[in-house]
Amino acid sequence: MRRHAAVPAAAAGLALVMATALAACGGGDDDTADTGDESPAGPAAAEGAAAADGDSGEEGGDFCASLQVIVGQSTELMGALVASDGATIDTVLDGPLTDAVAAAQQSAPDDLSDDIRTVTAWTQEVLNALEAAGGGRGDLEAALADVSLADPAVAEAGERINEYARTECGFDPEAAAEAAEVPEPPDPCTFVEPSVVAAAASAAGASVDTSDGYEAANFDLGVFAIRGCVYERGAMVVSTVTFAGGVDAVLDTYVGTTEANGGTVTDDFDRGGLPASTLITAQNGTTTITVFEAATPFSVGFSDVSDPAALVAAAETVLAAVG
Repeated sequence: MRRHAAVPAAAAGLALVMATALAACGGGDDDTADTGDESPAGPAAAEGAAAADGDSGEEGGDFCASLQVIVGQSTELMGALVASDGATIDTVLDGPLTDAVAAAQQSAPDDLSDDIRTVTAWTQEVLNALEAAGGGRGDLEAALADVSLADPAVAEAGERINEYARTECGFDPEAAAEAAEVPEPPDPCTFVEPSVVAAAASAAGASVDTSDGYEAANFDLGVFAIRGCVYERGAMVVSTVTFAGGVDAVLDTYVGTTEANGGTVTDDFDRGGLPASTLITAQNGTTTITVFEAATPFSVGFSDVSDPAALVAAAETVLAAVG
């Protein structure tokens, strides 16, 4: 697993600004918002390449085709920055985004030419900064330190480009963005029966009163979201997890976030019947095992249990219930 230092608010802010400025909230249609493809840059890159070849199937000619490439590739780049996914960053930097930016400048309609110059100049500034830092191998936070992340002129120009995409190119970037959002995790206190929680505690050898759980420890990092159910004042925590994109991307972000906040990650242990992507983390006095590849991804954590075999036994109990 390739690991990078987590890029905090800078990347999140950059993602927000580029989402507005480049219609980079999603692909040219619902298919481009799907990030489940296993290829490094996902389906948005493939569809963008087709558009660049003139086979976009959309209204608006060459400019719309270039705009679709920018949309799809920028989406990949923003997701990679938030996830600190260096491989995807390198793939996007080596892909058609730079050429699409130049093509959009040349083919923009007269009433959008100023807006395109504003947005593409800003985009090129981002690309140049990342290239100068060594792409995905560099210090991403430092690379973006000198890039203006809240330029209202860029945001306003981007909104006008968004409107053109909707009315003239036949795709709605904002609708695609909504489809790509990380869904809210299921209720962690009810997604399995109370008897399953009790059995998981027993399998781990933990003496925990599981009769009265309450929801706490919820957060959403944009790449993944977690809702936790706490038992006996933190003696046991069962959480549900949702994430955008593939498992590899969420693993990198999960690992980076844990380590950036003083936690440790264990990936060398006997997983028994659990998926290979399962991880054990220790942070703030709780040791947690997280199963990302389940019908409902989940984690089980304990304050007094750290033995991997015991954690695996607890997770296997829950996995048997959720599938």
